[in-house]
Amino acid sequence: MLLDGFKIIGGIMNIDLVSERKAAIQQCLKKFGISENPAINDDLLNFKGTPFRSSSLLAALILTYKREALHTELRSISDQPAALINRLHTLGFKFKTEPKNIKRLLYKNRNGEVCRMIIGIEAQPREAQGRAKELLHKSVFACLSAIEIYNKPDFKYREETFSVLMINAWELLFKAKLLHDNGNKIKTIYDGTKKNRTGNPRTIDIDESMRKLGELNVPKDLRLNLAGLIEIRDNAVHFMNKGVMFCVKVQEFGTASLRNYLILIQRWFNYDLSKYNFFLMPLSFYTPQTMDPVSLLKSSHEMKRVLEFLSYLENESISTQENNMNVSMKLSTKFVRSSTESTVLVQYSNDPDAIKVRTTVEDDLARRYPMSFTELKEKLKERYSDLKFNKAFNRLKKELEDPEKNGVRYCTVRLLNPKNENSSRMKFYSTEIFKEFDNHYKKSANWGK
Repeated sequence: MLLDGFKIIGGIMNIDLVSERKAAIQQCLKKFGISENPAINDDLLNFKGTPFRSSSLLAALILTYKREALHTELRSISDQPAALINRLHTLGFKFKTEPKNIKRLLYKNRNGEVCRMIIGIEAQPREAQGRAKELLHKSVFACLSAIEIYNKPDFKYREETFSVLMINAWELLFKAKLLHDNGNKIKTIYDGTKKNRTGNPRTIDIDESMRKLGELNVPKDLRLNLAGLIEIRDNAVHFMNKGVMFCVKVQEFGTASLRNYLILIQRWFNYDLSKYNFFLMPLSFYTPQTMDPVSLLKSSHEMKRVLEFLSYLENESISTQENNMNVSMKLSTKFVRSSTESTVLVQYSNDPDAIKVRTTVEDDLARRYPMSFTELKEKLKERYSDLKFNKAFNRLKKELEDPEKNGVRYCTVRLLNPKNENSSRMKFYSTEIFKEFDNHYKKSANWGK
């Protein structure tokens, strides 16, 4: 039913929401320098999954909704367009795909160019009912228990317990999905006619659950991640696990598994986990960041095999953002200057077992301010079509360089010879400065191609 161009959904017409999103679209068109999309109507603006703030996500929607957007166009609004497309897909937008590979949310046009296009809106996930709902809740509780146990500061069996509970959470989630998709028929999760010790029907395990759901529901990277956690669980239950490198790998596989879990439970059931303290596991100062040969040599023969197997799984990753899943996630610690009371203190030590941290001022400055003014000018010429190095440009540049207004956010001054205080000085610029220039100049049509 339509009324003055607004669609009534479930008897409710949200005029304020539509108006808010219209304003956001106008801001987005100006911000990113993209053209209007006549296919966008009030029905779309009233859709729950439509972004309501001016952002690169909304820009991606404008570019792709019922019209063909080249990959190069999407690159002009974000360095990671695939991540935006995956997010829109999660929100309920259906993309045109190639018939032979429907898992990838892209296709090639007649000219062989990679394109993206939203062809419609997918129905929102139905709320789980009955047995599926019960298993879904049990799955969430198992996952929360895994996080709670891991986050205890001195729990002696934390990694092993986490892996057992996290695999249990995944198995229950898969079974809830199978029941949900098959009308809550309990035989869907029965393991044939097999009985357990009490005579009750046996249910399928996690491997059979993944097989039944298929690769479209359970992508390769998720399977690899779970294979790693299952190996960790099996060693915990039937043998033993120990060693610093083992702790590192559990953290990396576990963090990725939690992220994957959040994505799928939202995609399948539109389940809101915001009411829980669903925090990622804490970082650890003492753990190394890579699995180097020296660390392997220090491990037992059995543990070495486990670590090598986990490394093999990581190397088997398909390395694409299309399925939005992760096998493992590398965790790193960075030091930043801060005067707040919550700043982590680092202390010098002559303890041979203390972790070694090496950093240089030159490396830090080169990373944060990679461009001289000559290099900045060349990048600005490539980026904008209406740029002129005139008085207006110089005023803007001077304002951004002003340390009283902006500190060293956009620019810093360095001695060409740090050992000589009388040495000449030179300005270097951060990539953050582009965000300010974007508000004053129009991006070139060829930028990013």
